[in-house]
Amino acid sequence: MIEGAGTDYIYVNERFVLSLLLQASGCFDSNVKCAKEDKEKVKKLIEQIFYHLKYRNTNPQTLELLLVGIGNGKLLYTIG
Repeated sequence: MIEGAGTDYIYVNERFVLSLLLQASGCFDSNVKCAKEDKEKVKKLIEQIFYHLKYRNTNPQTLELLLVGIGNGKLLYTIG
């Protein structure tokens, strides 16, 4: 770690990968909306992904599985 570096720079690579994963999953698409009651769940999901990137062994297969899971979660969204 670089001395004097702020905490924002400690996990800069993980933050970059998180942004790429969110883009690849379509989370930044203009037509994607989130129900008000689900905003806290989405926030928790993003925090869990970031935690995984920081502290777990990641490989291409786990990242692929994450993207597939998010894609399938969009298909299975329940209304009502």
